[in-house]
Amino acid sequence: MPNLRIRSSSSSGSDIAPAAIFSLFSPSALQTDGYAYGKVVDGGVDDEGMMQVSRLNNGRWASLPVLETSRPLAEIQGREVTADEAHSGIGTYVGCCVCIARLLPQSPRVWDYGVVTDYTWDTNAAAGTLHITFSSSNCVRTVSIKYALDFSYFSGNNRRRPQRVTRGDTIFSEPQAPTAAVQEEPPTQSDAAVVDYLPGQLSDSDDSDSSLSSERRGQEVPHLREPKRVRDGFGTDNDDIQSLKRLKMSYLNNPSMLRSIDQLIAVRESSVSSATTSDLVGFATSTTSASAQFRPSATQRTVHRQLVNGTYALMDAQLLLETIQVQHEQFSFLLHPSILRAMFSWEFGLRRLSIMHFAPVTEYFRRNYSSTHDMTDFSRSSALAQALVPAHLSDVIDALDCLGLAVNMVFLPYVSDLVDAARKLVVLLKSQQGFTSAIGRGELVHWINGRLERFRGRLALQHLEEAKAVRLQFSVSDPSFIRVTQIITAACVQELRAQQVLPQQLTAPPQSRKSTRGKAALPSQRVPVPQSVLDALPTLNGKSLCMRYLSKSPCPSRSEGCYAKKRGHFTPESLPDIVFDFIQHNYGGLKEEFAAVKREDRDI
Repeated sequence: MPNLRIRSSSSSGSDIAPAAIFSLFSPSALQTDGYAYGKVVDGGVDDEGMMQVSRLNNGRWASLPVLETSRPLAEIQGREVTADEAHSGIGTYVGCCVCIARLLPQSPRVWDYGVVTDYTWDTNAAAGTLHITFSSSNCVRTVSIKYALDFSYFSGNNRRRPQRVTRGDTIFSEPQAPTAAVQEEPPTQSDAAVVDYLPGQLSDSDDSDSSLSSERRGQEVPHLREPKRVRDGFGTDNDDIQSLKRLKMSYLNNPSMLRSIDQLIAVRESSVSSATTSDLVGFATSTTSASAQFRPSATQRTVHRQLVNGTYALMDAQLLLETIQVQHEQFSFLLHPSILRAMFSWEFGLRRLSIMHFAPVTEYFRRNYSSTHDMTDFSRSSALAQALVPAHLSDVIDALDCLGLAVNMVFLPYVSDLVDAARKLVVLLKSQQGFTSAIGRGELVHWINGRLERFRGRLALQHLEEAKAVRLQFSVSDPSFIRVTQIITAACVQELRAQQVLPQQLTAPPQSRKSTRGKAALPSQRVPVPQSVLDALPTLNGKSLCMRYLSKSPCPSRSEGCYAKKRGHFTPESLPDIVFDFIQHNYGGLKEEFAAVKREDRDI
């Protein structure tokens, strides 16, 4: 490396106090962009271990004003220099660019720019030497990101390197794959400048240059030493998977990077990672296959791509739904094909998917339901299953917990944060009086479905940041939630008024036997049900609804089911208007816990 020798004119001994202490301070210590010298001001060390230092304005900082500041004693003692060096200002040039005259071999003196990298100081000669590097001594090498990561991971430790990973001597010497015909090229001038000698220096002999070039010409494509053969097995793949999982933890705030890493982990963990190319074709079949029952639309695919994590991103749409259904032991809700199909693209709210579709069901209910319904039909002809009506606010929390399990498995972390925010709000509302009623629970479920629908709408427009902000709306101070509380309050007041009027109707004096003959019987008597009402009753598992199960005149059955074999006890989401009116007029209306069951109006 070419050196520039600078002689400093030393100051007379009378100008410097014998007991003075000088130190070289790092950049910004004395309010400078580079290194600077300082002199310790008399006064000693204070109680905090600090000393007063006066900046020497020399070298690069000759034009700066006077400055005194406090610096730690350890910093001063660790960088102590002589008075001659401090007054020369040589250390202030480290890190800056200089323009000097250079005398290159067999060329006239030229002016060139260089960077000062270091300096040395000779105390006896009271002279310093700057070490300067020039741009001609540098070169640009291109290496792949994979090679740089592999070299960093397998260097300086005892990690076993797989056979497929090749490593050079340095991070800049990436081995090239051997080709069928290797073309010999003479070494470039930049390579010779880096390896043979430094700029500004001559080689040992002009005669040896030709032999050296010929030797290097034959070594353009190095023959890599064949690594020790390792056994391909689970151990090597397991190390790679663990490395990818550790790398994943550093990209928690980058969804796109998380998806890419999850894809690599999924391929590594699956059996297809060691299969042939023909075996990989069936892993990610086209969604437009004629044999697939579920073929999502363009909007559904757009929403799904922003939801799914890398583990399941490569799967075909129907294959993903079938994979979730196979793992039914991990979930407590009903894995109906229509529910999974709606969850694929987050079709809450207007598209009829509800959080109560994810309410936990018993194994007995699941077994009976699967015996009467086709659980393998993923086509659009399979109507969405009936959502359960929450009997308590804890039912809503259980449904969100089951939804959270499915989301944690299939979707990205920010979707889990959305469901978790909804759950925290419902837990907070358990202490609120209005939300313990049937009307309050129904309105709350409808409002949560609306927030999840808004989340889907932002994803459909590919506004990811706005979609992530939807979780902030699960707050008691949100305007939409305040409107819900007002609706619930008005409904509760109306229900209280209806309960005050009903006892007066039930205690009215009975009419004469002659006038009541052929008319509606008293509430205590059995009321004949018209055939039109029987035909409109909702059915479940082949049984019609027992209207007295929902009414204030309870069913006389003493068991869990109805005393009639063709009647069943279940809670529908809505009732036809003719059935709703019949219960209202003959059975005293619906019970309080079933007040959320809505009335279906006829189309006029």
